[in-house]
Amino acid sequence: DENSYVDSQFGVFGLKYNLSLNQNSFLRSVVSASYSGNNFKADRFLDMDTPQERLVRYTEADNSETRFTLSSLYNTKLSNRVTFRTGLLLETFNVQSLLLDRTEQEDNNGDGDPDLVNFRDIDENIALWQPFVQGQLRLTEKLTLNAGLHTQYSSLNSQFVWEPRAALNYDIFPNHSLNLGYGLHHQSIPLPLLFLNETINGEVQQTNRDLDFVRSRHYVFGYDVRLSNSWRGTIEVYYQDLDKAGVDAFPSSYYTLT
Repeated sequence: DENSYVDSQFGVFGLKYNLSLNQNSFLRSVVSASYSGNNFKADRFLDMDTPQERLVRYTEADNSETRFTLSSLYNTKLSNRVTFRTGLLLETFNVQSLLLDRTEQEDNNGDGDPDLVNFRDIDENIALWQPFVQGQLRLTEKLTLNAGLHTQYSSLNSQFVWEPRAALNYDIFPNHSLNLGYGLHHQSIPLPLLFLNETINGEVQQTNRDLDFVRSRHYVFGYDVRLSNSWRGTIEVYYQDLDKAGVDAFPSSYYTLT
């Protein structure tokens, strides 16, 4: 009882530039632009097989995202034991999203059909800044430490987070090593959900706009073996601990993890 129409587009373009500063240092920069869009429309037949049969636009969703990215990092080898790297990732988004739907809506205008309700109609610009520093230190001939600090700042709701990360690698035998790692990561919930409209006391509000980043802690323990010049084997135990995920205000199976 429904005609559906789906259309999507995607495009990406990028440039990378490497600059050798000296024998031990280099600068690498990448600029890119991308576009993705999808459009969905559904026309539903109401009162089918009756004299009152009619075709009604029931759902319309139009989402697009234009993204510009600048990534730059500086890498230098300070000594035979120490390597240092710092950089910045800057992403800017233009998000456009429209959602109209009649599903489970009342007929407030009295035309005999459920009302076509505007759940989302946004045109927003967002910037995400991600500076970082990291280093590699050979503590001994067999033990190597990789550690760093990653940060994120969102212009949408002025969120700022720190993300420490570290990993130890120990060569137990020639061609055999153990590694242990920890990392703290944050991610925004899907952008269309951030701008979802909700009617409260007769006023349309974007109640999800100030939701925190989803936070996840990653723990890894691994064993690595080089079997030959062409073969390598790895076994890992991985654990992820997630919190601050968006959920319904009332208990349900719905959540925003992706």
